[in-house]
This record gives sequence, structure tokens and C-alpha cells, in this order.
Amino acid sequence: MIIGLDFFTTSIYYNNTTYIKNNMTIDEAKQLEVKIANNILNNIPFAQVVQILSNEATRRSKEAVDNASEEELTKMKEDFEKAEAELKAQQEANQPALAEEQDKIDLPDGE
Repeated sequence: MIIGLDFFTTSIYYNNTTYIKNNMTIDEAKQLEVKIANNILNNIPFAQVVQILSNEATRRSKEAVDNASEEELTKMKEDFEKAEAELKAQQEANQPALAEEQDKIDLPDGE
């Protein structure tokens, strides 16, 4: 028994469970969607991936700032400043060890 007919996508629903579109079951259509998505992902240049991620990160950060209260903004700022200070201290603590390691490297004289 046909439950519904979607005239825009030529989709037919049978018994609310089986879906046919251009002679494909819903499982076949989903498998095809996965294959197409993988093909798209495999063919996107890496620079475009980075750009997409950068745009999304920028959008989310703007949304976070726009929706945050003054207290939340102050806390975020303090948390970032604390993390940056800890990273700088860690880098400065590791700097002498790095210099000592570099002194141990035996480079050719260029001859």
C-alpha cells in the first residue's frame, strides 16, 4: 500500500518503512551517499579543507563572543592569558635544555 508520494523527488514510501527512489532502496541510497561523500572528501585539496575549518572556527568564535555575558568574556580572557603564560614559562624552562641538546649535535664542517 502506498502511504505517500513526494512529487519533487519522485520518492515513494511503502508501509512507512521501505523507500524507493529511482529503483533504489533506502539502504542502497544511503550506501551511494557514503560513496559520494568519500569521493568528495578524497578529492578536496588540503588547502580548501584548511580554509573550510578556518571559516568554521572563525564563525564559532564570533558566535561564542556574541552570545557570552560580560562575566563569561572576562573569564575566557583570563583563561587564555593564564594558558599563554603557562606555555611561555614552559618554553622558557625548556630553552636551556634545547640549547644543550643543540650543542651535542655534531654537524659536518662543510668540507
